[in-house]
Amino acid sequence: MKLLCTSLTGRQAFRPSAFFCAIKVMEVYRDAYVRLEDIFRKLKEINA
Repeated sequence: MKLLCTSLTGRQAFRPSAFFCAIKVMEVYRDAYVRLEDIFRKLKEINA
């Protein structure tokens, strides 16, 4: 997670850009979770 949000200089200081980066990371995880939910729902329908 830190690698995704470090700046090019490598500093970890709080900046608005770090906040927006954290939001972006959460969006990526949310999208992955939704896709997994869809996959498992379809598998459940196939096996039913």
